Amino acid sequence: VLQGEGKLDEAAKALQRATERGPGNAAAWTELGLVRRALGKFPEAKAAYTQAIAADPGYAPAHRNLGVLLDLYLGDPVAALPEMEQYKQISGEDKPVSGWIAELRHRTGIKAPAPPPAAPAPVTTAPASAPVGTGTPGAAPDAPPANTAAPAATANGGSP
Repeated sequence: VLQGEGKLDEAAKALQRATERGPGNAAAWTELGLVRRALGKFPEAKAAYTQAIAADPGYAPAHRNLGVLLDLYLGDPVAALPEMEQYKQISGEDKPVSGWIAELRHRTGIKAPAPPPAAPAPVTTAPASAPVGTGTPGAAPDAPPANTAAPAATANGGSP
């Protein structure tokens, strides 16, 4: 609110107090970086974005804003590139950040990392062969042969 009204010094003081009360607040650190950048305090803006990333490495806006600051305001596209790549990875945003990354790569001569090699296909092994024995294939080793019939019982319950 204060920043939009052009009261950047007041905004910076308020955000500084917010970061002192909540040093783990990545959003407050990022906002402080934006205000400091608007005030032309580029090293202090960089410090604020760095604090935001330390507080929450997954907070994408801190990476994006640090990348912008490094590239456009501090003239360090080599340092800006990994910040923009990190922002893209975290945010999932493709455009316009992909164009910015390509342009940074072009200016710096840094090539994109090669994609990781494809994982080799899993090796499959043939199933173990059936146990060796006289039984039916696949049957337990001590099973009787499949073609062996039990003796027939007689009507009186005796032997044949």
